[in-house]
Amino acid sequence: MLLAPPPPADLPAEALLARLRARRAALALHGADNGGPTPEAAMAWLHPRLGGALHAGVAPYLEIEAMHCLLLALRHRLAGTSVPPGLLRQPWLAAKLSVLLEQPGEARAVVARLEAWLSPAYPFVAGLTAGYLDQGPGRLEQQLAGGILGQSLGRACVPVVAMTVRFLIDLRNLLAVLRHWRWHLRVAPGLLAGGELAPAILTRAWAAGDAATIGRLTTQLAGADRADLEPRAAERQLLGGLTRRLRRAGRDPLGSGVILDYLWRCKVATCNRTLRQAAGEEDGLLAVALL
Repeated sequence: MLLAPPPPADLPAEALLARLRARRAALALHGADNGGPTPEAAMAWLHPRLGGALHAGVAPYLEIEAMHCLLLALRHRLAGTSVPPGLLRQPWLAAKLSVLLEQPGEARAVVARLEAWLSPAYPFVAGLTAGYLDQGPGRLEQQLAGGILGQSLGRACVPVVAMTVRFLIDLRNLLAVLRHWRWHLRVAPGLLAGGELAPAILTRAWAAGDAATIGRLTTQLAGADRADLEPRAAERQLLGGLTRRLRRAGRDPLGSGVILDYLWRCKVATCNRTLRQAAGEEDGLLAVALL
């Protein structure tokens, strides 16, 4: 429901993957700062061409990206500001999303409309309004962001998609532990099941203040030489690890890894351009806002 129904693909799968490989090569050749497509532009180009088995295979990942757009829009709407033009009015997103969020009404009404519409397809949305009224926007974001990862993993039938979702679950869990330490929170972090790293191990390490175990697991997941446990630095290392995994998966010229690798490259390149413009420097890149 978060995604618009895909139109009949106007290219055979092999031809689409060949076009994507060419676009990916151009992005790598010209560099991230020379006008590469934004993730929104990449998705708008891909949507009318991605049909059948290819769309079904990568849909769990696309739903995570769609939820990210929805969460960004909700932050604005619940804060009483206008949703940025075009954020939800994208051809690959369900048209109903913009209608639900842009209609007049108090924050509670917005959340209630969203819950009623999403609940049949996304059971984890049940109780969204009650949670928001009890604990505020933070609870709402946690429920939606965590829920879409768990449901997408259950629906992932393509290996590269399942790997990506598992990685995002581990990324979320590790950062939750590191942020709880950073902010000296006494309540145990809410961790998701389904990643490569068992939540029980992470919870024990958090409770014991076992930085060595968290460092080892972060290094293992990121493929780095040595983990940096400052949350922002750890996030960059982990995202770099996902980038390397997707590039390896994208080497199969006829696999779905080509799609995810291309979309991820567009996402990282756009984020890094934004960071360079804001900071005026090239250090500390690859900080992608994720669920």
